Amino acid sequence: MLIHWPLAVLISLVSLISIQAHPISMGQAYINVERTRVDVELAIMVEDLVLYQELTPGTDQKYSVDSIREAAEKHKAFLVEHFQIRDTDGSLVPGQATSMSLAEVEAVGEAIEPIDIMRYFIRYRLEFTPEAPLPYLTLLQRFGGLENPLPAVVDVALYREEALVSPPFKLEHNKPQVFEFDWEAPPQEVPRTWRERKQIMDAQLREKLGITSYGSVYAFLYITDTEVRHEILVPLLILETWFDLPRENPDIITVAEQEAAQDKLAAFFADNNPVAINGERVDAQLDRLRFFSLDI
Repeated sequence: MLIHWPLAVLISLVSLISIQAHPISMGQAYINVERTRVDVELAIMVEDLVLYQELTPGTDQKYSVDSIREAAEKHKAFLVEHFQIRDTDGSLVPGQATSMSLAEVEAVGEAIEPIDIMRYFIRYRLEFTPEAPLPYLTLLQRFGGLENPLPAVVDVALYREEALVSPPFKLEHNKPQVFEFDWEAPPQEVPRTWRERKQIMDAQLREKLGITSYGSVYAFLYITDTEVRHEILVPLLILETWFDLPRENPDIITVAEQEAAQDKLAAFFADNNPVAINGERVDAQLDRLRFFSLDI
């Protein structure tokens, strides 16, 4: 069995643990989720073509509309590869670029000045086709690849069946955002007042035992007559900011790789889990370590 990301690692310790750069590539995405289709309207600056498609100015030091059009056409494959939608188990949902518009650029004339490459947008329409309605949907952008030295961010507005279901948010490079969809219930629009928002948040806290974000670390502390138990739920990508977790495929961690990581995880949390009882240190014992997918 393979475990795909995004996933979380639950570490249970019998003890107590103490627990942007300025973006260069900036885009906008309007995403509408239907039962068997996800439509993405993606607007990227001409600057992105300079960064990723080697668009260069002519002898007049201007960017011709023809060269922009040629680079924008090549950029379709780039966007389909690096703007990703994944299903519940982390598998890629197939997508394609269905249209492109250079209306803003073409309205300028035959060329644009270098100072204007962050002023004008090229607009793409991407269509993703899941096999079935997605109970969990993960958004990820890796513009420039995993090791991109030029950070990128996309401002996202997310809709379900044309109803806005999330406050606008920023999708940063290689930082997935996960959303849950209840297809048995009608879409619930973003609350208009803070009171409505608080009511929804309170209900979610009760329903999900306090776990309301798939990108956060959670800790659960239990104190009994015989032990102090600390359970920690850590998203894999956050865990990897603490130490290296080798695996062959960056999107998948196999059962064998999970087993190979156990000793390293146990040592890390033992070293970073100081507990003193009556002034004397008591070492923690790793009681349980499990990898979970989104549908935990």
